[in-house]
Amino acid sequence: MYKKKNAQKIGFVNKALCFIESEFELIKLRLEYPEQFTTSTAELKSDLKLIASQADIIELATALWLSRKLTRPNGSPTTFKEILDIIKTVFNCKANDVYTKSSKQFDRKKNITPFLDELKAAMENEADERLKKPEK
Repeated sequence: MYKKKNAQKIGFVNKALCFIESEFELIKLRLEYPEQFTTSTAELKSDLKLIASQADIIELATALWLSRKLTRPNGSPTTFKEILDIIKTVFNCKANDVYTKSSKQFDRKKNITPFLDELKAAMENEADERLKKPEK
């Protein structure tokens, strides 16, 4: 019985020593090659400001997420949160109570995508204006 308890203690001590040894090796490598261990603390800073409501921001993020047009470099799909975080960072905007507002947008009776419709209308108006201009 004592041998079993001692074997467990010895196994634990061996694992702890291996862990400490690997941490020590890591510290040595960090001292020898510090450039390999630097992490980028610079965050993306943007001067852009999206003038839209929180519901509009969530609508845009939801449409991008559901379209599956944004992926990670390895091709895997992004999460709704990742897309929303990118939009908030790039456009310096906020969105609170996201999941409640996201589910409420599907409860709209008349139009579930007013912001996307506004963006589409802006594109169509520009196309119409360009078609009206006489060629030089």
